[in-house]
This record gives sequence, C-alpha cells and structure tokens, in this order.
Amino acid sequence: MRLPNWEAEFDDVLRLWRVLPYDRTTTNCLLMIRAAAIAMTGVDPLLETGMSINDVMTPVGLARCVARCGGVIGVVDTCLKVRLPPLLAQKGDALMLAEQDESGERPFGLHDGQHGIFRSDAGVTVRPLSAVQLAWRVGL
Repeated sequence: MRLPNWEAEFDDVLRLWRVLPYDRTTTNCLLMIRAAAIAMTGVDPLLETGMSINDVMTPVGLARCVARCGGVIGVVDTCLKVRLPPLLAQKGDALMLAEQDESGERPFGLHDGQHGIFRSDAGVTVRPLSAVQLAWRVGL
C-alpha cells in the first residue's frame, strides 16, 4: 500500500537517482526501483527475495540474488508481485524497456507520471511509455 505522502517521497527519490553516478552493483536500475518502493510504501521489496541490501551490494551477491529468482525479471517479479500491461502503469510503477538501450541492456526504470526514467551504463534516459515492454505495480 502506498503511503499518504508517497508522491512527494517518490519525486525526491527520482530527483536523487537521476543525478547519482551509475554503478552496476551499488546504484543500478533495480536498486533505484527498490529505493522508490521503500519511499512510497515504507517496505523493502528486496526482502521478498530472502536477501538483504547487504547481500546484493557485491557483484557475487547480486548474481546470487538474480540466480535465486531465475533472472533479472524474476527479481522484479519476486519483489513487486503484480505485473501489469505497460499502458496501465501509473506514476511510481516500475518499468522495463522493450529494446536494448545504448549500453546493450534492457534497463529497468520508473514511471514519472508521463515517461519512463531508466538507468544503465548508458546513463539516465527518458523514454516514452510506448517503449516499455513490462510494468509492475509498486504498492497496491
């Protein structure tokens, strides 16, 4: 469930994560979604994987989490539970691009109310919602 002040908290998280330098382990797209989910709901969705933030802050730990969940999409499925059609996504929901970005990855991001904001080795990119393949509800 989203907190009463979720929108302001989400906006603060998004502002911060748009300027943080990208790191595959400590400031990746999945951790951006985690930070937004905590700000919006007060609950750490990573705990659904049976792992803590300390467990995934190393390349080995992150790989272990991804393997435990059956892949990166599995991590998001495990953490957020509710997948929805991208066109039904709303501000604050998690997204995954349909195509690879400039880094050769299909990054995850967040719905900012109008667009998808994605993080990857290519940096922060803003994409139209029509470029989204998968979406998950953050906080029911």
